[in-house]
This record gives sequence, C-alpha cells and structure tokens, in this order.
Amino acid sequence: MTKVRALIDAWLQLDFFGDGDSKDQAGSSLTTTIFTQAFIALVFAALIFDGEARTVSFAAANLSLSTMLVGMSVIADQQSLARRSADRILLGTAPIPRKLLTLARALHGGFHICLITTGMALAPAILLYWVSGHSLLTVFCYLLLASILSGLLAASFQLGIRILLRVLGPGNTWLIAGSIRGALLAGLVLAMATCLPQLQGTADDLPLGRIGAMAWPPYWAARWLAAPLDAYRFGLLILVLSAALYLGHVLVGDHERQRQRRGRGGTHLLEGIDRCLAKSGPLLGSTAFVAAMLYRSPGFRARVLPLFGLPLAMILLAFWGRQEPESSPILLGICLQFPAIYLPFLILFLPQADHEASSWLFETSPRHSIAMAREASLIALSSRILLPVHATAAVLIMATGLEVIATLALASFSWGLSVLLASLHLRALEDMPFTVEGEALEGGMELGGLIGLGILLAMAGAAFSMISRDLIGLALGLILAGLAIHHLRSAPTRCHAR
Repeated sequence: MTKVRALIDAWLQLDFFGDGDSKDQAGSSLTTTIFTQAFIALVFAALIFDGEARTVSFAAANLSLSTMLVGMSVIADQQSLARRSADRILLGTAPIPRKLLTLARALHGGFHICLITTGMALAPAILLYWVSGHSLLTVFCYLLLASILSGLLAASFQLGIRILLRVLGPGNTWLIAGSIRGALLAGLVLAMATCLPQLQGTADDLPLGRIGAMAWPPYWAARWLAAPLDAYRFGLLILVLSAALYLGHVLVGDHERQRQRRGRGGTHLLEGIDRCLAKSGPLLGSTAFVAAMLYRSPGFRARVLPLFGLPLAMILLAFWGRQEPESSPILLGICLQFPAIYLPFLILFLPQADHEASSWLFETSPRHSIAMAREASLIALSSRILLPVHATAAVLIMATGLEVIATLALASFSWGLSVLLASLHLRALEDMPFTVEGEALEGGMELGGLIGLGILLAMAGAAFSMISRDLIGLALGLILAGLAIHHLRSAPTRCHAR
C-alpha cells in the first residue's frame, strides 16, 4: 500500500498543481470544472423541482445528468503526451503488481471523480430531502450513489479506451473517443428533451419504455433510494458491475500499442483539392501540415468533435416525429448554418499544440509567414471540414425527399458563406496552427459577437431557403460557392503579395 499511496500522491499533485508550473496556465483547471458543473446541476435541479415530484423520477433525472457529464469529461481528458509518456516509463519499470496498479488508478480516479460529482450532487441532494419526505439518510445515500455511478461510467469509458489503445493505437483511439463524446452529448440533449415531459409518469411512459430504463444504472440507484429494502437487487447490480469493471481493468492493463503509419501511394481526393488550391511550394506544405493535423491532433479532435453533438441533437429534435420533413426548407436552411456558426470555435483551438517545440520547423523556414499560415488554414478548413460536412448534409437532405435543386442551392450557399466567413475569422490567427504550447485561447470573438453572428447566419439561412426551390436560388447559391472557390484559388497570389 505504500507504493499505491506514493502513486496517488504524485498524481494528485499533478492534478492540482501541475498546470501551475506552466507560464501559460494560471492554475489548476479542476476547480473551474467543479464550479461550472455544479452550477449546471443547480439550475437543472431547480428547473425540474416540483412539490409533486416523485423520488424515483427526480433522482433518476439528476443522477443521469451528473453521471453523463462526469463520464463524458473522462473521454476528452486524454492527458498530455508528456504525462502519458512519463507514466508509461515510470510504471513500465516500477516493481508494482498489476492489481495494485489498477487499485491505485481506481483510488486516484475515484477521488478525482468524487470531487467533481459531489459539487454537482449537492444541490439535487438538498432538494431531494423535501421530495423524499424529509429523509436525511436519503441525502447522504444520494451523494454516495452519484459518485459511484459517475465512477462506473468513467471506468467503463476508460476500459473501452484502453482496449482501443491496444488494438488501434492512440491516433485512431482518440478520434473514435472524440466522436463518441459528440454522439453522447447529442444523446444527452435528446434524452432530456424527450424524457423530462414524462417526469410525472412511470418508466413505461419513457420513449424506450421500462426495458430501456432497466438497462440504465441511474434508474437502478433511483429505485434503491426510493425503497432500499424492497429494491435491494438494484444495489446488488451496482456492486456486480463495479467488480466486473475492476476485473476488466486488471486484465487489460496499461499497454498502449504504438502503430507505425505506412506510406500509401496515390493521391486522396481531398489532397488533390488542396493541391489544386494551394498550387505548390511552401503554401502547399503548410496546407498539408494543417490538413493532416486537423484529423490527427488528439487535443483538437477532443475539443472540436463534441461541438457538433449539440447541433446534431437540435436537428434530430426538429425532425422528431415529422412525417414530411421536406416541407421545412426554412429549418434546413438554418441547420446548414451550424458549421459557419461554430467556425470561430474551430479557429480558436487551431493554434493549440500537442507536442512540445513543434513550431521549430516553421520558425526556421525562410518562406514562412503569418499570412501563409492563415491561407493554409483557410484551404485546409474549407476542404477537410466544411466540404465533407456540407456534402454529407446534402446527401442526408436529399434522402428526406427535398428536391435536388433546393438541396444543391442550400448546400452551395452554406458552403460558400462558411468559406468566406472563415477567411474573415482567420485574420485573428497570429500563429501557425498546432504549434503553440499551453492554452492558446486568445484572440477569439467575444460572446456577444458570437451570439449576434449566430442570429444573423440563422436569419440568412432562413431567408435563402425561401428561394432555394427556384432557379434563382440555385444560381445565387452557385455564385456564392464560385466566389468562395475563387477566393481559395487566389491564396497563393495573396501570400506572394504579402
């Protein structure tokens, strides 16, 4: 146990004070996370609190929120490369058995999760005191179960990540993890929107019915809270699940497969587009670097992919139960503006580096400049993110039954507008993407500007959708897309002029 305590002590010091050693970080982000999520839980619990609320439904809703938020934070918290490399070297040669190492990780992760979950669970636990009939024991049991459930979901995600690291390597693993986090965020929004109206009902009234509720551990905990003696089997299920996850972590271990990427012949379609736009020379090299890092950077994927979960959930909710989605071109026009609305966030996270001293290549290049970095970023964002997103959206829209003319008009208008807006936003970029160490979050648009931009883009999409079914709308959409392509093809000329 001395070895376990030594590991936990070292990890906790890094959690609380590790970021404070960096000149780019004022202090630990752990306290900020605790207060932010606690405020979200307070608002949610206050909104659904009702004098007629039932213990099972109120506890299940709040436990679901805290469990999902804490669990999703584990998916994105892949730690820095230096932190993982240091742990791998230390633990690979340390005389500590695998069972004790798993125990140390469980205790460290449990302490970390309990801090965050307790902050989220305090407000619902206090309100549950009145919902449960002034039972003080229920309050303490709720706090305990909230931490256990968050730990179980986090352990499940960690186990899945460790399995993927052994099979696929770190690059593909964090791409999948970021995608799953975005899907979970969309699922959380959908679940809250569809389940909260049934808060006064029973499990049979939920969209998935009682079968879906019985497969959800927060529902087990809520049932046990309401009747500890009668629903003892739900408590046993939680204990069995905990033991199974611990055994799974012991068996999987910490091995991380280091895959070597093999060169492939031929030219990818998107690479051909980059070559056509950037021509050749330093601009093409910078564009290829940014384009590759957009897909390969674990930090960028972890921050950006979840952003698409919220608009995806909004789109699914908008078409939930609709029999004729083709009759809503206005809604489609607004939804297609989401990529442009989220562009400032993508550009804000672009400079963040995953590796130390990664800027040396561009700093020593005689042809590199900020202008070239901006043009390379514009081409890479346009071809690697905006183009695939809008092309996929166009295919999905046509699958709903909308006319081909309207689909092409909406897609071309939205893509062209997004490219032109990206060019404006990139004027605030002061560094080569993926080369700035620390938290490179300066120079972004203010919150008021982001809200105003989102409203304007939504109005523009709605207004254009009214003429999207006419040839005039198709012509305007193609003209705007043509202007965007001309702007991208002029990037080498602008770099040379500057």
